Amino acid sequence: MGGLIKFLPVTYSLLMVGTISLMALPFVSGYYSKDLILELAYSKYSFSGTYAFVLGSLTAFLTAFYSFRLISLVFLTSPNGGK
Repeated sequence: MGGLIKFLPVTYSLLMVGTISLMALPFVSGYYSKDLILELAYSKYSFSGTYAFVLGSLTAFLTAFYSFRLISLVFLTSPNGGK
């Protein structure tokens, strides 16, 4: 799979918008909600608050990673299927 940006440009655009929101870049809805959740977890000065902050941060990083990996493998790489 790869190179589908030529055949599915609208799907690519919408998936990119969703990925940007999942990555929590500023000025999208995912940024404000994820930032608030992580800030509230960090403000709890206990083991469970620290644990929730670390786990939430790790989960946010992994979500951004696999979302961008999906876009790069499906849309941006060269096609490697049968011809």
